[in-house]
Amino acid sequence: MTGAEAAGEAARRVALLGRRFAIGIRVVTLVPIASVAVLAADGPARTQAIVATLLTAAWSVFYVAGVVRGRTTLVTVVDGAVLCALGVVGAVVTPLHWLESGKSWIRPFVTFAAVGYQYSTRWTVGLPVGVAVCSTAVVATNVAQLGWVGLDATVTTVWSNVIAILARVLFTLLCSAAARADAAVADVAEARAAAVEGDARPFVHAKSSSFVPGASSRRAGPGSDCDA
Repeated sequence: MTGAEAAGEAARRVALLGRRFAIGIRVVTLVPIASVAVLAADGPARTQAIVATLLTAAWSVFYVAGVVRGRTTLVTVVDGAVLCALGVVGAVVTPLHWLESGKSWIRPFVTFAAVGYQYSTRWTVGLPVGVAVCSTAVVATNVAQLGWVGLDATVTTVWSNVIAILARVLFTLLCSAAARADAAVADVAEARAAAVEGDARPFVHAKSSSFVPGASSRRAGPGSDCDA
């Protein structure tokens, strides 16, 4: 690998790792959370939960495919819209006894999704979309909750958004470290190129001077001054 190829390699690897992390989060969280959603529901809510999870799973296939192809901005925005819609209908697809205690299977799912956004797209897209899906799910659950919404609901709303923000901070630090590593590699490559050029210059000068008219035809010895 040349110096030019090495420059930026760390940043590319971090970006690729971030996209893989987002894909892994979606796959790992969707299956168990969807299973819990279906098993916990009863009566008509179970049928609605099955429909909601199947639609979410179907869209997630397109989401994963888009992330793999690097179309992270588009699929993140669309995914955010889908998950916001899922949060709005959360009261319909969540068991009543869960809502009474402020619980929801949608909230942890969208929180993990918001973390995935921070690792797969730039902050101007990932952060607002992540905050939107987390806030929608929490607020919808609080609105559907029977009785007075207390301090716990407020803390949950804030904490859900803080998780996404912390994920963005962590990934920003990783990207900054990768950029510094790339800069160091570029400096080393530049220094090596300058050293090679500096070592070759006296040799080229000595070789050309041996053919100057009037110059001695005797080859310069190891200890002679080639510039004389």
